[in-house]
Amino acid sequence: QSPVDRAATQAAAESYSILFRSRSFDLSNYRRAVRGELDADLVLAELESLMKSDQAEFVRFVRGLGAHVDHQWWLINGCGVRATTDQIAAIRRHPRVLDVQEDIPF
Repeated sequence: QSPVDRAATQAAAESYSILFRSRSFDLSNYRRAVRGELDADLVLAELESLMKSDQAEFVRFVRGLGAHVDHQWWLINGCGVRATTDQIAAIRRHPRVLDVQEDIPF
């Protein structure tokens, strides 16, 4: 895509929240940190790292479509993307995707 085409695509993009069907880690250490049994800062850093690794293939997939991942979340097992209608159609078909919701500005 030329710079002009990329700019036009991004101008047509909307924000969406994506929820995944599953993940490769659980939140047991988070629950233990909430109870004060583990160091919260270390657990949060671990969860951030696990989430990045778990979602890496999906992020590459989204980028390959020309869309953009704005946010990644471990607590709700999802991410935020900016994508066009055609890109979102492809994202909806990804086997890990459980739900796609358009973000509503407030």
